[in-house]
Amino acid sequence: AIKKLLNLKKKIRDVRGGQGAGKTVGILAWDIDYAQSNKKVIDVVSESYPHLEQGAIREFKNIMADRRYWKDNRWNESKHIYTFETGSTIQFQSYDKLGKAHGPRRDVLHLNEAVWLPWGVVSPLIARTKDVVWCEYNPVQEFWMHTEIAGKREDVESLKLTYLDNEGISESERTEIETHRNDKHWWRVYGEGELGETEGRILTG
Repeated sequence: AIKKLLNLKKKIRDVRGGQGAGKTVGILAWDIDYAQSNKKVIDVVSESYPHLEQGAIREFKNIMADRRYWKDNRWNESKHIYTFETGSTIQFQSYDKLGKAHGPRRDVLHLNEAVWLPWGVVSPLIARTKDVVWCEYNPVQEFWMHTEIAGKREDVESLKLTYLDNEGISESERTEIETHRNDKHWWRVYGEGELGETEGRILTG
C-alpha cells in the first residue's frame, strides 16, 4: 500500500479503499517522513476528536513508538500536536472545532475518512494548503470528491486500495473481511473498495 501511495505526485491525492487496506497507516507514515525531511505544517482532519483518538492519533502514536521516534515532551496533549526535531508539526483536528476553516495555512492536509467531512469546511482547507492534500475514505457513497473535484481539476489523481494491498494485515482480519463476501453491498465497499450504493433505492447502477 505504501509503495502505491508513494507513486502519487499531484497535489490532491484521492485514496479510496476497503477495510484493512492500510490507507490511514500508509498516509500517516508518509506524513511522518515528510515532517522529518522538511520543516512543514501538517494537519490531520477528521469528523470528531473521538474518531481521531480511536483511529489516526492511535495509529500515529503506534508508528512513532514502533520506529522509536516518539518523545513525550514533543507531544502537546491538549492541542493534539506533535513537534518534530526539524520544526515540523503534525496537528490532529476535528472539523467541528474548525468552524468555517478559515485562518492559518498549512503545507499538508490529511483528510481522514473524508466522506464524512462537509464541503463547506473542506473547500477553504484545500485552498489554504500549499503542497499536498491527502483524501482517504471508505467509498460508502458519492460525495464532494466526485461532485466537486474529480474530473474538474487537473491536479488530482486517484488510487484504490483493498486489504490485498496491505502486506501487514493479520490473518484473523483477512479472514474476517472475507467472511462478508456474500453481503453484496458490504463487500463492494469494504472488500473491493468500490463506490457503494444507498440500499433501498428503486433505481441502482
